[in-house]
Amino acid sequence: MQATLLSQSKISLGDEWRFQPPALPRPLIIKQKLLNQLAETPLVASVVAPSGYGKTVLSAQLFAQWQGVRAWCTFADIDLRLHDLVRILIGACQHALQFDEALLQRIQQGLIDDPKSLLESLLQQLADNPTPTLLILDNLPKIDTQDTLSALDQLIEQWPKQHKLLINSSATEWQKHLSITNIAALCSPALNTIRFDDKETIALLGDSLSPALQSLALPFIDGSPAITWIAKNACLNKQELEAINSPEELIEHGQRKITAALPPAAREFILASSLMDYFNLTLVEQMLEHDCHSLLPGLLKQQLLLGQNDDQGWFHFHQLWRVKLRQVLLSENADLAKGLVRRAATWWMNHKQPRQAIYLARTTDDVQLMQQLVAEHGWLMFQRGYHQLLKETLLAIPETIRKQDPALLMVAAKVLLIDDVPAAHQALDQLAAHIVDNSEASRAIKVSHACLTATYALKECDLPLLRQYAKTAYELAPVAPDILVPSAYAALAEQLWLEGDIEKARFLWLGALQEAKKRNYVTDLLWQLHFVATTFFYQGNAGAVARFYNEAHELEKRNQLVYNDALWCIYRTEAELALLRGNWEVAIADTQQAMHITRSWPEEAQLPCLVLTALHHLATQGDNHGFAEQIAQIERITHDYQHHPFVRHRAEQLLLHCWHKQNDGVKMQRWLSEQLNQIHGRTLFDLHHRRNIAQAHLYCGDIEAAEELAEQTAIMAAEYTAHAEQLSAQFIWLQTQASVATTEIDVYLHTLQQQQRLGEITLYAEIFRGWLPRFNIGDESYRIIQAHLPPSNH
Repeated sequence: MQATLLSQSKISLGDEWRFQPPALPRPLIIKQKLLNQLAETPLVASVVAPSGYGKTVLSAQLFAQWQGVRAWCTFADIDLRLHDLVRILIGACQHALQFDEALLQRIQQGLIDDPKSLLESLLQQLADNPTPTLLILDNLPKIDTQDTLSALDQLIEQWPKQHKLLINSSATEWQKHLSITNIAALCSPALNTIRFDDKETIALLGDSLSPALQSLALPFIDGSPAITWIAKNACLNKQELEAINSPEELIEHGQRKITAALPPAAREFILASSLMDYFNLTLVEQMLEHDCHSLLPGLLKQQLLLGQNDDQGWFHFHQLWRVKLRQVLLSENADLAKGLVRRAATWWMNHKQPRQAIYLARTTDDVQLMQQLVAEHGWLMFQRGYHQLLKETLLAIPETIRKQDPALLMVAAKVLLIDDVPAAHQALDQLAAHIVDNSEASRAIKVSHACLTATYALKECDLPLLRQYAKTAYELAPVAPDILVPSAYAALAEQLWLEGDIEKARFLWLGALQEAKKRNYVTDLLWQLHFVATTFFYQGNAGAVARFYNEAHELEKRNQLVYNDALWCIYRTEAELALLRGNWEVAIADTQQAMHITRSWPEEAQLPCLVLTALHHLATQGDNHGFAEQIAQIERITHDYQHHPFVRHRAEQLLLHCWHKQNDGVKMQRWLSEQLNQIHGRTLFDLHHRRNIAQAHLYCGDIEAAEELAEQTAIMAAEYTAHAEQLSAQFIWLQTQASVATTEIDVYLHTLQQQQRLGEITLYAEIFRGWLPRFNIGDESYRIIQAHLPPSNH
């Protein structure tokens, strides 16, 4: 592996600036009471306050006074994911600590690249280091990924007692998600969490404060750089201060006076640069279309809450200041702001940063620029995983404009197929209206429409529609736009797979995989890796599944992907495989990863993960402690959910098992009566459906019908080389038998071992337990069953 976590960066800037505290302002208000309070705090402390209230400067003072080893890392301007958290932590500590050389070499060679392993290595290095060390995590942002929260929880829970950890944040949500122990530790008076909110201020300006501000001030706080700087540099008089009743009013009033007093060229510079989270001189010069070299030294000397990111010429404004400046620019001259944004977007596009360009377009609600960027770069951005950004941007473009632009409709359909199938269908209908002749433009639209409609048909298990459009896509593949070639080949693979020709489907998916690799289309690569792995999953080859999924995760790490539906499918399939293997911890971890990806999707998208969670609960805790509530939720969603039968059949399989355990024959019979006229199809979905109907017959006591249908299902699965489904049908057939030869049980259990599915013995413990006295089971088979039954079932 060429790239490790230490060499990856979420943005185009280097990370060195993250490992040094900012320069302390002059004049500096020494916050000795707070510094003493923090110095006396054992292990972990958290400072929580809004932007501009002085968290960073307070921490920088503590950093400067610390006598032992110290390390600093700032998380500003980053959408924090697990890899970013661990990468920045290791980068900071590597600067400060004498890491084990052998460990560093292994990390740099990519031999340890799993973030959890890296975090454990970091904690071990800290535990082995006797010198008191201060680690400051500055500007910790809102964290909304479960794996990142778990890592932060682990860092705090296992923080060595000889060291100090200080966390600064204006966000508080992350505290709520930590373990009970850590919530108590971070928030208890003994550990002195220092917390402010909008009703409190630390900007103490002596007797000049209004009565309202005096009543809100905390008595032990003695200064705030950002707010104090604004108040003092605005030269607010006593009358002006007495009229101010909140920190927000203070910032607003002071900002107006400061910017009004700046020379016109300096004011123009800072207003233009406030449109960006970070900027350099060449970017601002392109925006303003003139030389600005002479301005920057003076602006830095005046401070103006302007920070330098690194020695490569990148800068940023304090968030508090940037937001206010941006508001001034947009309110004063929206047209000027739009022109600045367009020139900045061009700069970012020239530097291959389309995401930054789209963010800027959305800042000023520039619909024309959004349309241009999505139409020209949306498909490639989709390949890079920016699905949510694309969806939000498309929704910001009026539908009247969207439906007239086929390039927008292509991206819209692609993005909406992830979690809004009806809206995707509408976009496909609108796209079809643009196929008017046999010109090159129309052919491009036709192949796009065919590929996307094939994906829609697969989600709906509509085989006739899939056959129609998969054939069209495959035939047009040689003349398809380059970006569509992998999808064109994959469309026919989807048809063959649904028809049960797993081997030919794999062959075509491998071809699509190679086409995606040639072009480095990351999302297409993930999908083809998933589909190839799925063919092996159906054939019971767990080793091949793991090999292709490992490649997918390497791709995920290398590209710092924003989570998408391909990864959702991968994580939930891995969770299912872990359940079959009996790896319960892995199963629940992968399920949580999948659930995080779908957290903003419609409720029915959660169904597969709810099923996996319930199966995990059943295997590890039995059918108590809230299991009934889980099943009730699954039952409700399954009843209402009309899309994607592949998703629904897994839920129905679980529900049948639970209804049987609850002796709920009414629900079983009702479900069975609704399905009996739906067993004549020959798709892979029909294979699953037959298996479930056979299971329902067995549970209802119709042994003969169950036996016959299970045999038919096993034969059909063998024809399709769907060995995993063949094994499931055999499982039902064995339950219908009054007695079987010892060799049949031995062969069945041997196949379970080969397919790494011995976890099923735990999941269906009562069935296997019933086999022991009922069948003549050989010694080895008896040992395997006993080894995998839960303790209460031995």
